[in-house]
Amino acid sequence: MRHRTEARNSVSGGRMEKLRPKGSWEKLGAGELFFEVPLAVAVVVQGAIASINYCRKSPPELDLAIGSGLGALLAGVVLLWRAFVRHKKASKAESHSHELDAVLHTLHAVLIERTDKTREASLRICVFVPGRVADTIHQITNYVGDGPPHGAGRDLPCSKGVVGLAFRTGEAKYDKAPGSGSLADYYVKTYGYAREEAAGMRQDRSAWAAIPLVGGGRVLAVVFLDSDRRDFFGKANSPQRKTIESATLGVARFVQAR
Repeated sequence: MRHRTEARNSVSGGRMEKLRPKGSWEKLGAGELFFEVPLAVAVVVQGAIASINYCRKSPPELDLAIGSGLGALLAGVVLLWRAFVRHKKASKAESHSHELDAVLHTLHAVLIERTDKTREASLRICVFVPGRVADTIHQITNYVGDGPPHGAGRDLPCSKGVVGLAFRTGEAKYDKAPGSGSLADYYVKTYGYAREEAAGMRQDRSAWAAIPLVGGGRVLAVVFLDSDRRDFFGKANSPQRKTIESATLGVARFVQAR
Protein backbone atom coordinates (compact mmCIF):
# COMPACT_ATOMS: atom_id res chain seq x y z
CA MET A 1 0.00 0.00 0.00
CA ARG A 2 1.27 3.46 -0.85
CA HIS A 3 1.23 6.20 1.77
CA ARG A 4 1.74 9.93 1.41
CA THR A 5 1.50 12.63 4.04
CA GLU A 6 0.02 15.84 2.65
CA ALA A 7 1.32 19.22 3.85
CA ARG A 8 -0.33 22.52 2.98
CA ASN A 9 2.50 24.94 2.42
CA SER A 10 5.97 24.86 0.91
CA VAL A 11 9.37 24.92 2.55
CA SER A 12 12.32 27.08 1.55
CA GLY A 13 14.66 24.84 -0.41
CA GLY A 14 17.41 23.33 1.72
CA ARG A 15 18.27 26.57 3.48
CA MET A 16 19.23 25.99 7.07
CA GLU A 17 19.23 28.68 9.74
CA LYS A 18 22.28 28.54 11.99
CA LEU A 19 21.35 27.86 15.59
CA ARG A 20 22.45 30.53 18.01
CA PRO A 21 23.96 30.06 21.49
CA LYS A 22 21.40 29.73 24.29
CA GLY A 23 22.61 32.56 26.55
CA SER A 24 21.12 36.03 26.00
CA TRP A 25 24.49 37.79 25.74
CA GLU A 26 25.85 34.99 23.60
CA LYS A 27 22.91 35.39 21.23
CA LEU A 28 23.63 39.09 20.85
CA GLY A 29 27.29 38.40 20.22
CA ALA A 30 26.49 35.77 17.61
CA GLY A 31 23.98 37.87 15.67
CA GLU A 32 23.49 41.09 13.75
CA LEU A 33 22.72 43.23 16.81
CA PHE A 34 26.27 42.91 18.11
CA PHE A 35 27.72 44.31 14.88
CA GLU A 36 25.11 46.61 13.41
CA VAL A 37 24.02 48.50 16.55
CA PRO A 38 27.55 49.85 17.18
CA LEU A 39 27.86 50.56 13.46
CA ALA A 40 24.62 52.52 13.49
CA VAL A 41 25.79 54.54 16.50
CA ALA A 42 29.13 55.24 14.80
CA VAL A 43 27.37 56.43 11.62
CA VAL A 44 25.11 58.79 13.58
CA VAL A 45 28.01 60.15 15.63
CA GLN A 46 30.08 60.72 12.50
CA GLY A 47 27.16 62.56 10.89
CA ALA A 48 26.71 64.74 13.98
CA ILE A 49 30.41 65.63 13.99
CA ALA A 50 30.26 66.52 10.29
CA SER A 51 27.18 68.69 10.87
CA ILE A 52 28.90 70.55 13.74
CA ASN A 53 31.99 71.17 11.63
CA TYR A 54 29.91 72.60 8.76
CA CYS A 55 28.07 74.87 11.22
CA ARG A 56 31.37 76.19 12.62
CA LYS A 57 32.63 77.30 9.24
CA SER A 58 32.54 80.98 8.34
CA PRO A 59 30.10 81.43 6.86
CA PRO A 60 28.22 78.34 8.13
CA GLU A 61 27.37 75.77 5.44
CA LEU A 62 23.91 75.00 6.74
CA ASP A 63 22.78 72.93 3.76
CA LEU A 64 25.70 70.57 4.13
CA ALA A 65 25.24 70.45 7.89
CA ILE A 66 21.56 69.54 7.60
CA GLY A 67 22.25 67.04 4.82
CA SER A 68 25.01 65.31 6.77
CA GLY A 69 22.93 65.07 9.91
CA LEU A 70 19.79 63.74 8.20
CA GLY A 71 21.77 61.32 6.04
CA ALA A 72 23.59 59.87 9.03
CA LEU A 73 20.38 59.61 11.02
CA LEU A 74 18.59 57.81 8.20
CA ALA A 75 21.50 55.40 7.70
CA GLY A 76 21.55 54.65 11.43
CA VAL A 77 17.80 53.95 11.48
CA VAL A 78 18.07 51.61 8.47
CA LEU A 79 20.95 49.68 10.06
CA LEU A 80 19.08 49.28 13.34
CA TRP A 81 15.88 48.21 11.60
CA ARG A 82 17.71 45.61 9.53
CA ALA A 83 19.56 44.29 12.58
CA PHE A 84 16.40 43.84 14.64
CA VAL A 85 14.48 42.22 11.76
CA ARG A 86 17.29 39.69 11.21
CA HIS A 87 17.62 39.04 14.93
CA LYS A 88 13.88 38.42 15.27
CA LYS A 89 13.87 36.10 12.25
CA ALA A 90 16.85 34.12 13.56
CA SER A 91 15.27 33.81 17.01
CA LYS A 92 12.04 32.54 15.46
CA ALA A 93 13.95 30.01 13.35
CA GLU A 94 15.77 28.78 16.45
CA SER A 95 12.49 28.39 18.31
CA HIS A 96 10.98 26.32 15.50
CA SER A 97 14.12 24.19 15.32
CA HIS A 98 13.89 23.35 19.03
CA GLU A 99 10.19 22.56 18.64
CA LEU A 100 10.90 20.25 15.71
CA ASP A 101 13.53 18.46 17.79
CA ALA A 102 10.94 18.06 20.55
CA VAL A 103 8.49 16.50 18.09
CA LEU A 104 11.15 14.00 16.98
CA HIS A 105 12.04 13.15 20.59
CA THR A 106 8.36 12.53 21.35
CA LEU A 107 7.99 10.29 18.30
CA HIS A 108 11.12 8.40 19.33
CA ALA A 109 9.79 7.82 22.85
CA VAL A 110 6.39 6.64 21.58
CA LEU A 111 7.87 4.19 19.09
CA ILE A 112 10.36 2.77 21.58
CA GLU A 113 7.57 2.34 24.13
CA ARG A 114 5.54 0.29 21.65
CA THR A 115 8.31 -2.14 20.77
CA ASP A 116 8.75 -5.64 22.14
CA LYS A 117 10.46 -5.23 25.52
CA THR A 118 12.23 -8.59 25.30
CA ARG A 119 15.12 -6.84 23.55
CA GLU A 120 16.12 -3.20 23.71
CA ALA A 121 15.74 -1.51 20.34
CA SER A 122 17.95 1.11 18.75
CA LEU A 123 16.16 3.89 16.82
CA ARG A 124 17.28 7.11 15.13
CA ILE A 125 15.13 9.83 13.51
CA CYS A 126 15.96 12.93 11.45
CA VAL A 127 14.41 15.18 8.78
CA PHE A 128 15.57 16.03 5.25
CA VAL A 129 14.41 18.77 2.86
CA PRO A 130 15.33 19.50 -0.78
CA GLY A 131 18.86 20.88 -1.08
CA ARG A 132 19.87 24.18 -2.60
CA VAL A 133 21.67 22.38 -5.39
CA ALA A 134 19.47 20.45 -7.81
CA ASP A 135 19.05 16.72 -7.11
CA THR A 136 20.37 16.97 -3.56
CA ILE A 137 18.76 16.60 -0.14
CA HIS A 138 19.66 18.54 3.00
CA GLN A 139 19.49 17.23 6.57
CA ILE A 140 17.93 19.94 8.75
CA THR A 141 17.98 18.13 12.12
CA ASN A 142 20.51 16.09 13.99
CA TYR A 143 19.72 12.43 14.53
CA VAL A 144 17.42 12.01 17.52
CA GLY A 145 17.89 8.77 19.43
CA ASP A 146 21.02 6.68 19.81
CA GLY A 147 24.40 8.35 20.11
CA PRO A 148 25.36 12.02 20.25
CA PRO A 149 23.42 14.48 18.05
CA HIS A 150 25.01 14.78 14.63
CA GLY A 151 24.26 15.00 10.91
CA ALA A 152 22.46 18.34 10.61
CA GLY A 153 23.65 20.50 7.73
CA ARG A 154 24.95 17.77 5.44
CA ASP A 155 23.93 17.48 1.78
CA LEU A 156 23.43 14.15 0.02
CA PRO A 157 22.58 13.15 -3.55
CA CYS A 158 18.90 12.50 -4.16
CA SER A 159 19.76 9.56 -6.40
CA LYS A 160 20.83 7.28 -3.55
CA GLY A 161 19.40 5.75 -0.40
CA VAL A 162 15.90 5.20 0.92
CA VAL A 163 15.47 8.94 1.59
CA GLY A 164 16.39 9.77 -1.98
CA LEU A 165 13.92 7.15 -3.17
CA ALA A 166 11.13 8.70 -1.08
CA PHE A 167 11.97 12.14 -2.51
CA ARG A 168 11.93 10.88 -6.08
CA THR A 169 8.68 8.88 -5.82
CA GLY A 170 6.73 10.80 -3.18
CA GLU A 171 5.82 7.50 -1.52
CA ALA A 172 6.59 6.18 1.97
CA LYS A 173 9.32 3.57 1.89
CA TYR A 174 9.88 0.80 4.44
CA ASP A 175 12.70 -1.68 4.07
CA LYS A 176 14.78 -4.12 6.07
CA ALA A 177 18.10 -5.85 5.70
CA PRO A 178 18.18 -9.19 3.87
CA GLY A 179 18.15 -12.29 6.00
CA SER A 180 21.55 -13.31 4.68
CA GLY A 181 24.40 -11.82 2.72
CA SER A 182 26.42 -8.64 3.06
CA LEU A 183 24.62 -5.45 4.08
CA ALA A 184 27.11 -3.44 2.04
CA ASP A 185 26.18 -5.48 -1.03
CA TYR A 186 22.52 -4.72 -0.34
CA TYR A 187 23.24 -0.99 -0.15
CA VAL A 188 25.00 -1.14 -3.51
CA LYS A 189 22.39 -3.25 -5.28
CA THR A 190 19.24 -1.66 -3.85
CA TYR A 191 20.12 1.98 -3.23
CA GLY A 192 22.80 2.82 -5.76
CA TYR A 193 25.73 3.41 -3.44
CA ALA A 194 29.28 2.92 -4.64
CA ARG A 195 31.15 0.05 -3.01
CA GLU A 196 33.35 2.40 -0.99
CA GLU A 197 30.33 4.39 0.24
CA ALA A 198 28.46 1.26 1.26
CA ALA A 199 31.45 -0.11 3.16
CA GLY A 200 31.71 3.13 5.16
CA MET A 201 28.05 3.18 6.21
CA ARG A 202 26.78 1.84 9.52
CA GLN A 203 26.47 -1.92 9.35
CA ASP A 204 24.31 -2.27 12.47
CA ARG A 205 21.11 -0.92 10.85
CA SER A 206 18.52 -3.55 9.96
CA ALA A 207 15.38 -1.54 9.12
CA TRP A 208 14.70 1.82 7.47
CA ALA A 209 11.72 4.08 6.87
CA ALA A 210 11.39 7.29 4.84
CA ILE A 211 8.09 9.18 5.06
CA PRO A 212 7.62 12.06 2.59
CA LEU A 213 5.58 15.20 3.27
CA VAL A 214 3.90 16.07 -0.03
CA GLY A 215 2.28 19.37 -1.03
CA GLY A 216 1.65 21.24 -4.21
CA GLY A 217 2.65 18.25 -6.27
CA ARG A 218 6.15 17.97 -4.81
CA VAL A 219 7.94 16.49 -1.82
CA LEU A 220 8.60 19.14 0.81
CA ALA A 221 10.49 17.00 3.32
CA VAL A 222 11.19 13.42 4.33
CA VAL A 223 11.26 12.00 7.86
CA PHE A 224 13.92 9.28 8.06
CA LEU A 225 14.08 6.53 10.68
CA ASP A 226 16.38 3.54 11.09
CA SER A 227 16.71 0.76 13.65
CA ASP A 228 18.81 -2.26 14.49
CA ARG A 229 15.71 -4.51 14.55
CA ARG A 230 14.47 -5.92 11.22
CA ASP A 231 10.87 -6.04 12.47
CA PHE A 232 10.85 -2.60 14.08
CA PHE A 233 8.46 -0.94 11.59
CA GLY A 234 6.14 -3.93 11.36
CA LYS A 235 4.00 -4.76 8.38
CA ALA A 236 1.60 -2.64 6.30
CA ASN A 237 -1.08 -0.98 8.48
CA SER A 238 0.77 -1.95 11.65
CA PRO A 239 0.45 0.35 14.72
CA GLN A 240 4.08 1.42 14.30
CA ARG A 241 3.54 2.61 10.75
CA LYS A 242 0.29 4.37 11.58
CA THR A 243 2.01 6.19 14.44
CA ILE A 244 4.91 7.28 12.22
CA GLU A 245 2.70 8.52 9.41
CA SER A 246 0.42 10.42 11.82
CA ALA A 247 3.37 12.02 13.56
CA THR A 248 4.75 13.38 10.29
CA LEU A 249 1.84 15.83 10.21
CA GLY A 250 3.32 17.43 13.31
CA VAL A 251 6.74 17.49 11.69
CA ALA A 252 5.24 19.21 8.63
CA ARG A 253 4.08 22.15 10.72
CA PHE A 254 7.57 22.97 11.93
CA VAL A 255 9.27 22.29 8.62
CA GLN A 256 6.94 24.77 6.92
CA ALA A 257 7.76 27.43 9.51
CA ARG A 258 11.44 27.55 8.57
